[in-house]
Amino acid sequence: MAQPPSVTESTASALKIASNGLISSIKASAQTAVQLGEISVSESADAIAAFVVSVVLGLNAMARCGESAEAIRAAAETAAAFLELPIPLIR
Repeated sequence: MAQPPSVTESTASALKIASNGLISSIKASAQTAVQLGEISVSESADAIAAFVVSVVLGLNAMARCGESAEAIRAAAETAAAFLELPIPLIR
């Protein structure tokens, strides 16, 4: 298995701050979307944010591995569709 890239402590700190900001923003958007009935999931905003971040990281990994744009787009569209399904159908 390849070793993860090393980063300085200051870079790691900056990445953590940026990541936390992104997650907070996604949580706020998810809470608003659920309240407005724009997405039909009953999960918490934390769970939605975790899902979205996981998808983004997975799409990034696909791109780095050389997957086609069509495959990446299909994966993104499928993930987005899961936010539209009632939770019992996902589990």
